[in-house]
Amino acid sequence: MKINLKSLVALSLAAFLTIGHSVPAAAQKMEVAPLVDGLADLRKLSKRLVALSDRSAAATVSLVSTGGGGAGSGVIVSEEGLVLTAAHVVASLSDDVIVIFPDGKRVKAEKLGGDYDRDAAMVRITEEGSYPFVKVGESKGLLRNEWCVAFGHPGGFDSMRSPPVRLGRVLGNGQFVTTDCAVVGGDSGGPLFDLKGEVIGIHSNIGSTLSENRHVPIGVFLGSWDEMIAGKRTGARFAGGERQVDPERPVLGINLAGSAEDGGVSLEGVMENSPAEKAGLQAGDIVAEINGKAVDSPEQLIEVVGEYDSGDTLTISYRRGGEKNEVKVKLARLGDLLGSPPSEEESDEEKDAAEDSAQPSEEGEKEEDKEQGAGLDLEKLLRESLRRGNLDLDEEDLKNLGGMAELEKALREMADSIGPEALRDMLEMEIQSGPDDFFASAMKSLQPVTSKAARSVVAIGVNGKPAALGTVVSDEGHILTKNVETLEGEVSRKGEEGQISLKLIKRFPKRDLALYQGSSEGLEPVKWVGKKKSPVGTLLTSPDSDGSPLGIGLVSVLPRALGEIGFLGIQAGEGENGVEIVRIVNGSPAEEAGLLANDVITHVDGIALQDPFAFGSKIRTYRAGDKVEFTYQRGEKVDKVKVKLAARPQEQSSDRFRRMNEMSGPLSERLSGFPLALQHDMPISPAVCGGPLLDLQGRCIGINVSRAGRVKTLAIPASDIRKLLSSVDEMNAKKSAEPPVAEGPSDPAPSDQGDKRDKELDEVLEELRNVKGKLQQLEKRLELLRK
Repeated sequence: MKINLKSLVALSLAAFLTIGHSVPAAAQKMEVAPLVDGLADLRKLSKRLVALSDRSAAATVSLVSTGGGGAGSGVIVSEEGLVLTAAHVVASLSDDVIVIFPDGKRVKAEKLGGDYDRDAAMVRITEEGSYPFVKVGESKGLLRNEWCVAFGHPGGFDSMRSPPVRLGRVLGNGQFVTTDCAVVGGDSGGPLFDLKGEVIGIHSNIGSTLSENRHVPIGVFLGSWDEMIAGKRTGARFAGGERQVDPERPVLGINLAGSAEDGGVSLEGVMENSPAEKAGLQAGDIVAEINGKAVDSPEQLIEVVGEYDSGDTLTISYRRGGEKNEVKVKLARLGDLLGSPPSEEESDEEKDAAEDSAQPSEEGEKEEDKEQGAGLDLEKLLRESLRRGNLDLDEEDLKNLGGMAELEKALREMADSIGPEALRDMLEMEIQSGPDDFFASAMKSLQPVTSKAARSVVAIGVNGKPAALGTVVSDEGHILTKNVETLEGEVSRKGEEGQISLKLIKRFPKRDLALYQGSSEGLEPVKWVGKKKSPVGTLLTSPDSDGSPLGIGLVSVLPRALGEIGFLGIQAGEGENGVEIVRIVNGSPAEEAGLLANDVITHVDGIALQDPFAFGSKIRTYRAGDKVEFTYQRGEKVDKVKVKLAARPQEQSSDRFRRMNEMSGPLSERLSGFPLALQHDMPISPAVCGGPLLDLQGRCIGINVSRAGRVKTLAIPASDIRKLLSSVDEMNAKKSAEPPVAEGPSDPAPSDQGDKRDKELDEVLEELRNVKGKLQQLEKRLELLRK
């Protein structure tokens, strides 16, 4: 027995449309962009990408609600502050919207209208000003394989980086613009640009592969522009939590502030007449365990509570003011607690359902793992069927999907999740029987760059099995490769006549690198880039051990610290003339320095910071071990204290965000914590990390160390690598061991003299900060005297 999927999908769509959804619009017939015509073409592309990156990033904002919590991204399209975003992002926000700019500046905004069937909505900044903005383009007439770039705030706003840029191509244009511009949670509502720097789409949702990123066509906004600005709202499909709240859901009735630094989950507040309030829980309490099960993140707490039913009694262990307490709480039914549709003061447990849609959503994701698996299996089956040009299922296929009833159910759920129009777009995609000619042309154009580096890249094996790539860094056969992958076993490299043994010279665990040495026959050290940094948008590639390109990408974010970020150990809130300390983390630098809850910090190194968000962003600019001067007020007394910051604990991502990152391919074992890392968007496998990252001139700008997520790969920058090598005595014994530099004397290798200069520079900067602080104090005294 054979079943035709296309016929079955057509029946499912017909049934779906009878319950009130709009008629699907057919995908547009697309012209095809010309193939890449050599390396010169890519170099021109690189210049255009660099030119548009800064202005595009400046207009890409993060949208949150008052009280914090990242909801998504947006893009400013008028000088007065009109913001385009996704409808499901707006649905997850309270009416008190905050727009955060890449530099950390925050302004208030209001919701406008939107088309909630097409995932399109508007927000408007309410504070007068002149804001950075970009032009709106056209989505009609896009070419297949046309280059495009995505911006956004993946994972939420991060003060330590600019909005990461990612390169891709337009692959389809129907209900959504489909691209291989990788986006992930936090990017929703962010902009998709063409090469003119004009907005052609807004990020909406993703599939399970890197080639399925869906964006609302800008034409959807243009078709209802005036109505949206006037506040008109239509449709409901992407209304998020407004139609997903389950009245039978068990709840405690608490608002979660986030993970506590010393374990547990901090409570921001409790709902009136809720089980939590009746049991005596208060804002500021830290929930450590539920029925003996430790909870260290809001996601864990919500998951644990979800394992029980309304009416069940839970034993909650919590901390208050350093004292441990325990209380029994009887779970309530959400519908009984609310008594009406959710209000603005809904608990975090309710928001979890609504905020699931605040980030690009996986197709077919359901509350039950079984249902999720069926949806993803069906999606893979559809994709495989399209590739082979055959939409028939045999009995074995049907059995693997759980039978006809489960298949029909999964089809309906997929149509409900991404919309019947998008599902039909998938079926009407042009079936490509051969290889991707456009991608092949790009790889061919990169061949002159990567082939020249073939003698600088080696395949590293452990006990004879492939483990990683290695980068040749000296004429004496020194090779840098991955550390974790080479901790155990006999390490060797592939030679012309078999495996060549390598000897360990030194490990650099903070950077997940290890230095080995072996025969230098047939090897040539990489040519390092000069001192000048490669700007955001610069095109990149990486060679394999045969000199073929592994892919094409660009510099997404400039090098930044991902480890040893300074940590003070307080929960900051708004205070009068400064930032009030809401809570002190036990054993933290703040506690050791004598700071107390209710102290108001007015200055950091002489700089006045009255906003908790700006305060947190400032602290993140320091490194562990830095001494920072805090001016604080306690009652009527003003005092100063110098605090030596500790290392910031590693942040834990939610299970959902982790799934979104992992579903597009395996990730490296080490994902963060590097002292300095350059972020790019080339989707390379963890198995080929350890090789060089090259610009289009063939210069090595870093060494790949981690496939860290759906949208990012991390590399240790060349400047940091060369400093590491200068610390190896064996490599400094001979001048010939120093790796060549592509730009000659403009980029001397780091040395002890350079380290000394850096230390002196740090001391001068510290003195300047102190002088600046004193000048600000004198200015205030002068103003008082004038009054």
